[in-house]
Amino acid sequence: QQGFYEWCLQPQNKAWVFLPTGMTDVLRRGTVVAALGVSGFSGAVGTVVGRCLEHYLVDFNGHGTQALSAQNLLPTDDSLQESQPQYLSRRFSMTGQAVIDAHGNASPTSSSAIALQPGTLVSAYGLVNLPSLNGMVGMVVEQCSDYYLIDFAERGERAVSIKDLLPEQIDRVEEESPVRRRSSFSGPSERSSCALQASMHVRVEGLAGVTPLNGATGIITGQQDDRYVVWLLNHGESAVKPMNLSRELFPPRTRVVAQGLVSVPALNGLVGVIVGRNDDRYFVAFPLEHGRKALRARNLRYAFGEEAANSPVSVSVVAPGAGTHANSHAYEVIANQPSFNLSFLGRSRAAYDRYPPSWPEGCQAPNLESFGQSIIAQGELEECDCLVFGSRGGQVILPLFWKAYGPAVPPALVVNGGCAMKIPGGAGWPNEAVTVLLLGGRDFFRGHATEADYLDETRSHVPEGNSTTAILYVREMEHMPQPGLFSLVLGQLILVLRTWALSSQPAPAAALESLIMALSKHGWSGLLLYTRSPGQWISFSFS
Repeated sequence: QQGFYEWCLQPQNKAWVFLPTGMTDVLRRGTVVAALGVSGFSGAVGTVVGRCLEHYLVDFNGHGTQALSAQNLLPTDDSLQESQPQYLSRRFSMTGQAVIDAHGNASPTSSSAIALQPGTLVSAYGLVNLPSLNGMVGMVVEQCSDYYLIDFAERGERAVSIKDLLPEQIDRVEEESPVRRRSSFSGPSERSSCALQASMHVRVEGLAGVTPLNGATGIITGQQDDRYVVWLLNHGESAVKPMNLSRELFPPRTRVVAQGLVSVPALNGLVGVIVGRNDDRYFVAFPLEHGRKALRARNLRYAFGEEAANSPVSVSVVAPGAGTHANSHAYEVIANQPSFNLSFLGRSRAAYDRYPPSWPEGCQAPNLESFGQSIIAQGELEECDCLVFGSRGGQVILPLFWKAYGPAVPPALVVNGGCAMKIPGGAGWPNEAVTVLLLGGRDFFRGHATEADYLDETRSHVPEGNSTTAILYVREMEHMPQPGLFSLVLGQLILVLRTWALSSQPAPAAALESLIMALSKHGWSGLLLYTRSPGQWISFSFS
């Protein structure tokens, strides 16, 4: 395996284990770096000891271990590395006993023997290099080896050893506790603009004057000079200074577990889904018998492993044009699987199932546009993990969702690719949207275009900055997908979308390739195209 290894003392102080560093992509563990543009640390030299989320954990010897963005770190030359304290430069070639000898006063003590999960409140104690943090309450963000990345609110995020943390009892935390998820270096004089990144969920706060933007949540879509461009729900895009942004602890559709509730103890241990926020409370949708509850962050933690896996994927089918009658069996199969929670929005052939006036031969309301607006007004997308559209739903309703919710729209399966054609007023397709288009070679949407021209035209409507779009083109598919075909691909494409949206990584190629192998096995032929990076398409043929 590439990379190298280090010996790490486990938190329970029982055994030495050999761990891969996994730091071969940008800065390796053991790399000596200099800090740049960080108040109080500019010019300081340290050693990379780990990585948490978008931060590197850097040991600055006398100044403790800090969590810094790669943009604030500069790898140093060999001569400077040789001048580093000896115990740092030898860190990755020591035996276990040598590490104990070099860090005699830093071996784990009788702290918690179990891992602290993100969202857990903790108190710092016994910190020698950062004594000002002792006694402060913070929240676990992530674990890396025997360090935890802790959010200390106005003091920012700090990397702290397990030995220096005590789990904080829930009933000891006052309602006005300042602990909340923030960017690193979030104090007035310490905030680093590099701590915030594109696609991060954030909350606006502290804007001067009476402004409706305070408290609004959204997603960072870019950067403009010294401000971040943030798409805010119900407000659209705004340029906001980093000092007025904090990370959203529990973004919409996050799986969480209730904990520490006294008034409703039956909820403790239950997995729910974040569907909104009002001030200091999050709206959580629990199983049907419990409904929605408004809970504070201190009574929630992230769901992990089987907890999250056992929470069904919520799929909403926008019925007009989605073949709910012709392909009812395929939908029924999905609905009967415990891993899915299927619901239908509207119905085909209803009074609103017609194009709006902006389309040729369109009609006044009720129409598909007014229907889509009613879905938005009712908050139907807040609990949804994945959307399924048919032809006219993809043409009219999905663009409406994109314009209203921007990058916060759930990933979408668009049968017939209605959003990828000339649409009155444009589709408003976000760069961050996760979308799979299911196209048919026998679909009348293709017209008389050649296969190559049809696919090129479809791709031309995908934004150049988008790297989360796939096109599954099946030569034998008609405008209404054949039941056998739709039953074969529906569940797999939903899981592809869900995985792609959660990972924020390149396309789940293995899952997509497994799908085309299944299609080929059942006698279908065509092409699979997907974006590996903005503007870069990968294609596979199957037959």
